[in-house]
Amino acid sequence: MKAEIQIKENGEWIKSIWTLPYTYVPQKIKDTVLTSFPGSKVIGASFQNRTDGDYYFIEAKKKKDIQLLYYSLKSEYIKTEPKEVNREEGK
Repeated sequence: MKAEIQIKENGEWIKSIWTLPYTYVPQKIKDTVLTSFPGSKVIGASFQNRTDGDYYFIEAKKKKDIQLLYYSLKSEYIKTEPKEVNREEGK
């Protein structure tokens, strides 16, 4: 498990991120990913404490598209956003 903390220059906390193996993600979330995003491959998982709440984040890839799936601590689906890709790194 890896941890990261993001802080603004003025010292204000933004969020804490814990990267975790997908095996530690609640089964209800895994089941939802499997049924709601067929054909997608999970390429990352994390738990995040943010100023707007605490979430599980799942990175799911289908072809060249990577989506960030937000889930609550109660394993409820919240939303999906496309992941911004850094073109300079070739990701």
